[in-house]
Amino acid sequence: MKRILYSLFILLSYSTFSSCYGQVTAQEYVEFEIDDKLGEDYRLIPAGEEGVLAVLASTKPQKNAKRELIATFMNTNLHTIWSKKYLVDNNVEIIDHQYTKGNIYFLLEESTNKYQVIDITLETGEATYIKYEEVKNFYITDFSVIDSIIFFGGTIKSHPAIIRYNYQNQSSIVAPSINQLKADLVGMFVDEKNGVFSAVLRSQQMSDEHSIYIATYDLEGKMLNNFTLERNRDYNFLTFRPHVISENEMVVIGTYGLKYDDRTQGVYALKTKNGVLENLRFYDFGYFKNFFNFLPEKKKDRLERNIAKKRESGKKKRLRYNPFVHDLKVTDRQIIFAADIYDPIREAPNSPIAYSGYGIWRDPLYRSFSADFKGFDGEYIPAAITREPIPKNRPISYGFTLLNTVTCGFDFNGALMWDNSFSYDEEDIESDYPLELTNVYADTDSVVFVSAFEEGIRYKVSDLRGFSDSVTVDTLQLYQPFEKSINYENGGILDWYDSNFLVSGLRKIKNKENNEQSRDVFFMYKLHYPINERREERGR
Repeated sequence: MKRILYSLFILLSYSTFSSCYGQVTAQEYVEFEIDDKLGEDYRLIPAGEEGVLAVLASTKPQKNAKRELIATFMNTNLHTIWSKKYLVDNNVEIIDHQYTKGNIYFLLEESTNKYQVIDITLETGEATYIKYEEVKNFYITDFSVIDSIIFFGGTIKSHPAIIRYNYQNQSSIVAPSINQLKADLVGMFVDEKNGVFSAVLRSQQMSDEHSIYIATYDLEGKMLNNFTLERNRDYNFLTFRPHVISENEMVVIGTYGLKYDDRTQGVYALKTKNGVLENLRFYDFGYFKNFFNFLPEKKKDRLERNIAKKRESGKKKRLRYNPFVHDLKVTDRQIIFAADIYDPIREAPNSPIAYSGYGIWRDPLYRSFSADFKGFDGEYIPAAITREPIPKNRPISYGFTLLNTVTCGFDFNGALMWDNSFSYDEEDIESDYPLELTNVYADTDSVVFVSAFEEGIRYKVSDLRGFSDSVTVDTLQLYQPFEKSINYENGGILDWYDSNFLVSGLRKIKNKENNEQSRDVFFMYKLHYPINERREERGR
């Protein structure tokens, strides 16, 4: 597995503006040459200021029915700290991963309802293997680790469940109250700083008198608060991004549709304190200052007039957008929400990938498998793939076209402070996968949107409350002058640390002078945006 590292240079930069804000710069670049015998199933796990872990789930069989996880841990300059190989059973499926300071954990399913957690120490690369087969019929979808405690979330015989498992003494505690609900676990969130973990659940039945349940526990599993939200027939909650403010306070931000609609009308913010609703606000996209800036001017004006006319008569204009919602970014001053608005591609291309509903996904990762085969299939799954499955009743999609990226800032009471957006006028941005193609960062006075394409990056820096349609396009030297890219697969852009991002993907590079030296690679490079001197750190 040959590895190449070099610094990036801008070959061509095109900007439609001059700005008092900083510029996004591409820095160190690294690539791993793909060996057909090993496959191309690379995973990328950012580890904050400690670095980043690249893992290849190899398809090459080993002795005793084993396969290898080939791991390379790099610092923030993408210099290798160590490389290791970990043996796992031939039939395991990687379900999820988690980073905590000093460690990265992988959750694997060995066979139906039998799991394994691999604990990798980032300082040395040493690994500890933890078996979990304690509960029958436990279909795990979420996990989180604090020291010797693993929190598993999922379903047991169609009911939601969270189990606190101490792997040192092999004792388990079932989180009370939620396991009899007819509800889906849409998020399990462990907050070591505030000493709590929470379950956010959505009712399975529209006839239920409650729509949302939030149960909060201390880290020993004792219930602290149990919140239920009475159903409002005017709104349908679609996505959920909670943030724990303190032991007794939480904000949940997500998207909603009107009545029973599963397409998005806007963004809501829900605030609870001591298990009681403090406020619930709905922000219709029609009230955003900058949401519709991706539309042609005439279409935008016509739509805004229609919205205003409906509003005057006490009605709402039904909007019905499709978003891929990002994880929240939290600074010491605000909570930043972002989503990519997309259109599904209905016509069947040559791609064999098709997306038809919840049935083929394992939440929280879009990783499909059949009952007939488990194990590493060698296929690449982009690093920035999104979390939510697509609703059941959607027609089959063969890909996604990005229309617009919207972001907004909330205070810690859930009040909307600003909104902004970013779109592409010159071409359609498409992906086979449900992917975060744009990433966002905001500081005290500016917001930056950044996106990668085959030859470089596009980005926009704007005042928080002032929309700018000016975009900078930087073409980067991503390979040698005697080479050219003949195939490219975008892996999206991941958050890394502070105002740094990771771009990754696959590329086939042809040597124009010697075709035998052409190569297929998995690549990544670092992007940096210089933030305001009054720096805000991610996480309160």
